[in-house]
Amino acid sequence: MRTKIFTIVALLFSLAIPFSARAQTAENKFSFSQNSTWQLAADSSIAVSTDLEVTNLTDNYYATAFSFWLPADQISNVAATYDDGTAVEVKLNNDKKQVNGLSYNYKRVDLSFGKQIAGNGSGFTIRLNYQMAGALKQKGQTYELVLPNFSEGSNISESITVKSPKTFGAAHFLTDDPSKSRSDSGFNYFTFSDQNLSRRQQIIDFGETMSRRLDFNYPLENRDILPSFFKLYLPMDSGHQSVFVKSVDPKPYYMAKSGDSNFMYFFVMPGQTVNVKADVEILTTGEKLVADQGGKIADIPSELSSYTSGAKYWETTDPTIRAKASDLIKPTDSVYTNAKRVYDFVVSTLAYDQAKINDNVRVGAAGVLKNPSYVVCQEYADLFVTLLRAGGIPAREYYGLTDSDELKTSETNILHAWADVYIPKYGWLIADPTWGEAGIQFGKMAFDHLAIDFDTGEDFSRPVAMRNHQAYDYGALYVDSIKLTDTAIVASGQSLQSADAGKVNLYDNNRIYLLWAFGGLLALIIVLTIISKIRRRRLDDSS
Repeated sequence: MRTKIFTIVALLFSLAIPFSARAQTAENKFSFSQNSTWQLAADSSIAVSTDLEVTNLTDNYYATAFSFWLPADQISNVAATYDDGTAVEVKLNNDKKQVNGLSYNYKRVDLSFGKQIAGNGSGFTIRLNYQMAGALKQKGQTYELVLPNFSEGSNISESITVKSPKTFGAAHFLTDDPSKSRSDSGFNYFTFSDQNLSRRQQIIDFGETMSRRLDFNYPLENRDILPSFFKLYLPMDSGHQSVFVKSVDPKPYYMAKSGDSNFMYFFVMPGQTVNVKADVEILTTGEKLVADQGGKIADIPSELSSYTSGAKYWETTDPTIRAKASDLIKPTDSVYTNAKRVYDFVVSTLAYDQAKINDNVRVGAAGVLKNPSYVVCQEYADLFVTLLRAGGIPAREYYGLTDSDELKTSETNILHAWADVYIPKYGWLIADPTWGEAGIQFGKMAFDHLAIDFDTGEDFSRPVAMRNHQAYDYGALYVDSIKLTDTAIVASGQSLQSADAGKVNLYDNNRIYLLWAFGGLLALIIVLTIISKIRRRRLDDSS
């Protein structure tokens, strides 16, 4: 019987990609078992040791190659051998994947099998060792690890054991709980099996807090004939982040807090351009586990009732919204259970459309339900907040930035929207249903979100700046002018509580308006006086 040649190609995708490709095994002619240990190091490198077992399930084929993709910028010191010590040919290739307009780097590892092993039940084992960089990223005092994943139902048995130094700190965030975990004197071990790796992208964050430095560069230009006040919003303090102002240049006329918002006022004369530079550090604390999930709606403090009211884009009295909220939110269930049910509904109902980013029309929660496949982050957050509020559960919406490769890689960074929901006996819990599409479950959130301010459900554009109390359209300027840097030190500087101690009273600045008006009136009087004298002289001359 003639033996046929077959090449095996197994595809592994990673990073923020919301899907994984299927292993192509020609009607399951082979089975594979790939068990890896990833030992993490403080320099963000990973030492990988993989045992690949290949088993033939036919009498007519033999395997000649196996390829897989890794979320790595670099792979080095590669060595592959059969179990008898014979070398296996390995080739590395650079590759890129385009996802939502962003480019991600991959390494493709190609193994060529020199042994032609045929016969049902026959097989061989390959030991593959290499150093990898790119899958583990240090972010300030934290580390983030992204694992590759297989499609469910592929003919590959896969496990990855992550070996992390205890100096990294605890695993603060895991997409899913590992199938096994243990520790010894120097390392923590987390094993992810087929069930984990095929379900969704697995991400692990190590550490407790992260400090970031944000350099803002706001060009303010007054093109009117009258002076203008510009109001700039800075990242705000919340239960999840603390903000420290290092410096602002030029010094604002007024810098202070208003409720939960941090803001600055600048007075700009006609034709004047002011380039405001602000150096801000943010200390972010990752979300903690909700230990007590039993609080009911009746346990919500009455002072939070304002967070259950409607707004222009949060139509809590709309019949469709009210009916859906009634279906999802049950007073006999805990707030946590109800909020999770709403979260899961929003994630399963809406479909993100990149084209919507260029469509600057906010339709509100009721409009989202009419066209659930044409949405971006704001629609996810609007619907989530509105349904919760309609059901009597306090919720609020943030706008800000996400600490992700999108922020650092994309040419046009955009604001992101997410939400907070109040959980009795816990407090405000971050929920980002947009990220739910990537498998992030309700109640889990990493260090990825930097809040600038709360959305009110009324404004159109969620401005970073306002001019004379109206939204000021930067175009892309406010987006491109924000630079993020992870810092390895704890954030420091002035909080707005102390930074506003030397503020200039806003009424003092309003006097400039009065002086401008007085000067204009005086100039008008002078002009009218001159015209009157000229006319009088002409009359005297004519007489």
